[in-house]
Amino acid sequence: MPGTYNLFTALVALIGNVSLMSTGEMDPVFSIIGTGLFWGYYRTLRRYPSLPKWAIGTLTSTTFIIFLINLYINRDLFISVAQMTLIFQTIKSFDIKDPWDPLQVFFMSLLQLLMASELTNTIYFGIVFVVFVIFFVISIVFGHFVKEGQGAFRLYQKPIVFITIVTIILTIAFFVSLPRFRSSLWGQSFSKGIKTSGFSDKVDFGSFEELKLDETVVMRILITPQVRGPHYLRGMTFDYFDTVAWYDTLKQSRKIFRTADDFNVDVPPGAKKYEAEIYLEPIDTDVIFTFKRPYKIEAQGFFMRSDNAGSFYMKQKASKRFFYKLYSIDSYYDDNVAMDSYLQFPDDTPSVKKMAEDISAKSDGNLKKAEKIKEYLVSNYRYSLSAGNPPEGSNAIEYFLLKSKKGYCEHFATAMVLMLRSINIPARLVTGFLSSQRNDIGNYYIVRQSDSHSWVETFIDGRWITFDPTPQADISRKSTLLLFLDMMRLNWNRYVVGFSSYDQKKAANYLLGFSKIKIKLPEIPYARIFLVVIVIFILFIAYKTRKKGYVHLKYAAVSAEYIGLRKMISRYGGKITPSSTTDDVFKEAVKVERFDTEEIKRFIDYYRLLRFSGRSDKDLLRDFLQSAKALKKAE
Repeated sequence: MPGTYNLFTALVALIGNVSLMSTGEMDPVFSIIGTGLFWGYYRTLRRYPSLPKWAIGTLTSTTFIIFLINLYINRDLFISVAQMTLIFQTIKSFDIKDPWDPLQVFFMSLLQLLMASELTNTIYFGIVFVVFVIFFVISIVFGHFVKEGQGAFRLYQKPIVFITIVTIILTIAFFVSLPRFRSSLWGQSFSKGIKTSGFSDKVDFGSFEELKLDETVVMRILITPQVRGPHYLRGMTFDYFDTVAWYDTLKQSRKIFRTADDFNVDVPPGAKKYEAEIYLEPIDTDVIFTFKRPYKIEAQGFFMRSDNAGSFYMKQKASKRFFYKLYSIDSYYDDNVAMDSYLQFPDDTPSVKKMAEDISAKSDGNLKKAEKIKEYLVSNYRYSLSAGNPPEGSNAIEYFLLKSKKGYCEHFATAMVLMLRSINIPARLVTGFLSSQRNDIGNYYIVRQSDSHSWVETFIDGRWITFDPTPQADISRKSTLLLFLDMMRLNWNRYVVGFSSYDQKKAANYLLGFSKIKIKLPEIPYARIFLVVIVIFILFIAYKTRKKGYVHLKYAAVSAEYIGLRKMISRYGGKITPSSTTDDVFKEAVKVERFDTEEIKRFIDYYRLLRFSGRSDKDLLRDFLQSAKALKKAE
């Protein structure tokens, strides 16, 4: 086989392996084995003989045994199959003998790419995907010419490049127009959500410590009009504390069904309004994080739940990348939950009550008392992630207030909630995120695991007021390059990975000039419009292809020239039928008496050698094409 074809085969195999390795889900041992294809294709390109059949068979059988052992240990069929393909690619690199062998490599690489798409969808995978499509199409088209006996890549550069460009354009068109499915290609998603803490019915005290050291991005938020942060992204509220953990015991919730594109969750009073676009990474919670007080949520999904404390949940979004838009107002919450739930106080914390009374003794009114307690905590305690565990048997909050006097948000917020409750002021703990890092390049905020936060809401004068008693920590600055790369990731996740049926509808509205009219999918099947556009585009390409003489898009160049000769002879009276052999064609050409007999004979001899002998001699192909050119001139 031509060395160029072997090189393309090696590149496609390498891209397939890289697509899986880049997910970070492959065991290092299998990844190392996967790099063995470098040696295999080096041997192939140097035209060393393939491994004997018994060796390939033994390696294949061994791989299957390794697969079964790996499956038994991992209990993960998907990952085990993916890791097995790495070994198979390496084995196949030592067994490339004829033009059909690369087809197995191409199929395996395509399977690897599909599996990788379930394990990751980062921008790096997007780059791998584009490179794969280019080399995959080039290899498939060139492979067709090779199987036809033509191995000179240089002679087919134009049609190969043309087909590759058309394929990429059609891929983009289908991506934009095809319907979106809720389930994955395999029927379920194999991607794992980012582990978080603080967003379940029970939160152990001290569980935020590890998250505060984790720089993983969990969401990005774009706020209009732009307001300088930090911003509180509200998640859940907790009402019951037993000195060991916080609990959400108020289980009452209501379903909110989507109307058109929106979930109308509240009546908007006359207050300043904000819009917040939130690009949520696949975290392992169903909480919808909110900015200020939302009155409308624009999101994909049939329904969501809301509890009496103003928290929102959507089960179908858990562990998935999710985009939604909030319409919020700058207003306080004023729910009507029984206040007794927010006055619960652990019996074994008497010193907390005494401290709260001493701090607030000279303050008039609940609001001033709350402000005084907050000010006391901020001024007299130190923020630290190395607070350490209290001595065994001691009360964690009393240890924080009386002994260590250092801690992080959980310590400060819990202390303030208990101090307020001890003097009969309803209060609750709120968990969420505090966005502090602004990306000035993209005008949005980056929210990380380390931004996990808890704060206080206290009920004063008929409304819930937010207090944050945690001293402000130092904010690390990121380089401009890192911020630019993060903006690229945001755009990739939003407009490629997260491209939804909602985006399709917006695109259709824009193209149709109906940007101010909401189109319901059942009424105007916009996808058909894109389909018509694609069909017209394909017909246009077919017309241009025929007009320019690219008949070898359907046939190999050699076969196309031979078919052209048959048609030429028929035009001048020769009796050419579908069953006519090359000898019949020669006889009919002689009868026509219009062509140089020697040139016809030379052309047919060249054709037989190229078409049926399997030779790919460049000089022979050049002579054949020159003969074809001479016959066309004679016509």
